[in-house]
Amino acid sequence: MIALARRPSLSVATAFRAIGMPKTLAFGSIVIAYWLQLQAMASGYGLRVTSDTPTYVALLRDMALHPFSQVSPFVSAVHVQTSHATPDLQMLAFAWRWLAPDASLVAPVDAYRLLAAWGLVVTALLLHGMFVWTRGYAGSRAAWFSMPVLLTLLGPANVIWAGDLSVHGLLYASYYSQTLGVALLLYALHLLPRVTSRRGLAGMGMLVTTLLLIHPFSGVVFILLATVRATVDAWRGAPRWGRVPLVVAASFALGSAWPAYSLAAAMVIAGFSGTMLVAAAVAAPLLAAVAARLPRVALVTPDGTPVRLATASSPRGDVLPRGARRIAEWLPRISAPALLAFVGLGIVVLVGAWQLWLVTHPSSDPLVTTNRLAIYWNTDLMRWPLLLGAGAVGLAGLARLGRAGAWLPAFWFGSFFAAGLVGSLGVHIPLWYRLLLFCQVPLAAATAKVLADLRPGGIRRVVVLGFAGSLAFRLIVLFAASQAVTYWGASWQPQAYDLGRYIAKGGSGLVAADPYASYYIPAATGHKTLLVSKSHVGSLPEEQAAAHGYSLLHRLYVGDDWRTAMSEMWAVGVRYVVVDHRVTLADPTLEQFSSNPFPLWRTPAERKQLGEYFHRLNLMGEVIADTPQFVIYRLDSTRVERVVKQGERDA
Repeated sequence: MIALARRPSLSVATAFRAIGMPKTLAFGSIVIAYWLQLQAMASGYGLRVTSDTPTYVALLRDMALHPFSQVSPFVSAVHVQTSHATPDLQMLAFAWRWLAPDASLVAPVDAYRLLAAWGLVVTALLLHGMFVWTRGYAGSRAAWFSMPVLLTLLGPANVIWAGDLSVHGLLYASYYSQTLGVALLLYALHLLPRVTSRRGLAGMGMLVTTLLLIHPFSGVVFILLATVRATVDAWRGAPRWGRVPLVVAASFALGSAWPAYSLAAAMVIAGFSGTMLVAAAVAAPLLAAVAARLPRVALVTPDGTPVRLATASSPRGDVLPRGARRIAEWLPRISAPALLAFVGLGIVVLVGAWQLWLVTHPSSDPLVTTNRLAIYWNTDLMRWPLLLGAGAVGLAGLARLGRAGAWLPAFWFGSFFAAGLVGSLGVHIPLWYRLLLFCQVPLAAATAKVLADLRPGGIRRVVVLGFAGSLAFRLIVLFAASQAVTYWGASWQPQAYDLGRYIAKGGSGLVAADPYASYYIPAATGHKTLLVSKSHVGSLPEEQAAAHGYSLLHRLYVGDDWRTAMSEMWAVGVRYVVVDHRVTLADPTLEQFSSNPFPLWRTPAERKQLGEYFHRLNLMGEVIADTPQFVIYRLDSTRVERVVKQGERDA
């Protein structure tokens, strides 16, 4: 009798050991991310979350109709542009022009699905860029860990902001230009020190040009990091430092030819234009190279102690003060993975408990009927530093990389997180919250380094438990919470997106509405608006045009010269007015309106103002729709003229 050999049983544990923990976690997290993205695309989650989606939907149509032109998705003032009109969106606009039976078609749902499909490609680029960049610093094992870490790092609260690279961020922002910009940033940082040929340098220039145009702020981050590295290399006398100023200058010059918006204006940071930033980036390494070649200067302290200055001949000279040296020697000793792992887990538990408390204690304001800010942290930004808590063990990884000579990730995280933390405490630092979001990348890479170095056991389990708990918490509140809390499964804003049922789609004439309602109008109707909320403008001219439009609408709402305001609005092309039953326009400026999280009327006096507003509009137009949220007026030229002349006679 022949005995048949028993086939070894294939269990999950066996497969796990065969593939390895890093790859298993990487593939598992990618599968979850893509499955959720497909679900979000099918359910219109990005439309419901809103964020920048109406901007992209409106621009997709505008750029299909007017390729390579300066356009604004909202206002129609002359010479108004938006930095959202990027090359990747122009490519999608050509696809929309080819796929849609009519390029002028107003179809927000179809446009959103095209954008979301592109987001699947961007997700792959982001994760691969993260893998490549981490591998260059920490090896392949850490690179595999870096992808699931990046997808689960920011949390456990779900934020709504461009630059969220977590698995939740990919559900609504995968197709945003910043997501692609971060991917290109990682590729550029990885390739720049490895370019050796002229052809490679030319390709590097094209990559950086694309990065600058896709997302100027990510381009500024690249310029900062690359310049700091080049400056240090020039000071130490390292070879090939000159490629950085060459690539930066050439890429900026080439990108400045982009016709859809001014690259120099889009790169403005803290009052410094792109031209000034690039000039500083070119000058810094050159000055460092010159300074490194100066003869050694003998200096002494007041007590006669010699002070050594680092030069090209002594690249590791002692340039740190004594106190700073002690801190640099002390920090690596306290960054023990065990301590930081428990700190990270504690922060995750703390934020999760905080969220549960917020969910069970909705706003006491009777006019606020939803409690979405309990899980979507996008207003009280001072809490954002805590959302990086799961990666606390990454501080040990940054120290390890630094001791091995890879100091750039530590500089990236340390400088950006310090600025973000100080900004969250109330100090005026421009765009500090965006700097916190950029901390995700170096912290994820450093955390992956620690996970790769740790032996299987308790400490690694604590770290993984923190990330798994953060992911689980976000998914539970996303799926299981009520519709007053979560956007998942909620219907698209039917009142806002249905405005196209009442206002002729793609027709002529501007629409005047409050800043919040104005944000949906171009995507829903194809019409431009008189104004838009300050948080969604894409350039200074667009912001100025929106502020002027709000001033006109405010004067119509409460001003004594409301007839003159209506005359000016009619002259610039306003033909429809949309009134939200709940919103007050009593704030005198767009800045003040945008600073008010709930600009709803609350007092009898404010209710009287709204009633007077309705009375004025009834004199000049007819109601074409009255929905539970909006009243829509179509202005009549004869009535407007009669009211304006009456005002002139009264004057």
